[in-house]
Amino acid sequence: SIEEKMNEVKQTLSEKERQFERTVIQLTRSNDSVDAEKESLLKSVKALEKEKESISAEMKSLEATVEMYNISLEDKEEEMKKKIALVESRLNEAERQLQKAIDAKIVSDMQCRESKQK
Repeated sequence: SIEEKMNEVKQTLSEKERQFERTVIQLTRSNDSVDAEKESLLKSVKALEKEKESISAEMKSLEATVEMYNISLEDKEEEMKKKIALVESRLNEAERQLQKAIDAKIVSDMQCRESKQK
């Protein structure tokens, strides 16, 4: 009968409405879950960006320290080269003085021998 058919259609329509409402609820939950995951990922990205900035700042600090030590080492190297040059110069002068003294001693010894032979 038409009434039975109407009831069937109403029942089917009612089931379809409930199914639609459940689907909407599931999609809303799923959407909320995706939003929460997105928010979590954004926080992770921000934390990683801060960590990157921190590491970058630390690297710059280390590079500055290394540069300072390099300059300091270069200064020390220059200082040591000057000291070595000074020591070498003094050593050369001492060798010249020693050679002069040896030559004078040889001349003196020869003069002594000559005077003894006469």
